[in-house]
Amino acid sequence: MNHDMSMLPMLFSALQKKMMEQHQKIMDKYQISKSHMPYIMMLKSNKEGMTQHELTEKSFLDKALTSRSLRELLEKGYVEKENTSKYKNKFRITEKGSQVARAFKIEGAKVHKKVLEALSDEEIEQLGKIVSKIYEAFE
Repeated sequence: MNHDMSMLPMLFSALQKKMMEQHQKIMDKYQISKSHMPYIMMLKSNKEGMTQHELTEKSFLDKALTSRSLRELLEKGYVEKENTSKYKNKFRITEKGSQVARAFKIEGAKVHKKVLEALSDEEIEQLGKIVSKIYEAFE
């Protein structure tokens, strides 16, 4: 059986681009980049705060990017740092950062709704299974 899968990466990329265009409006409004968003979202859902090490591990991003992003978020007032010790600083989201997270979540829900409206319940279930299988193939 011959399957031409050459278009699949381009389709995934195009879909990602369309979805990111919607999120980009929020990032432009708050003057942040997509590298900041994982940290804002993780801190929003972790009220007691997280260390830089925890944020690096949970985001699967490198330590330098985490450090740079947190420094920029501190400067912009989206996160705050609690000095518990020299190496165990905890970062927490500020109210200003919570506003960004809420706006991003609202826009994300709109994007998801648009995607889900285009598919039947059966197609959504199939898509979930297919994407999971593809992901697991790379594990």
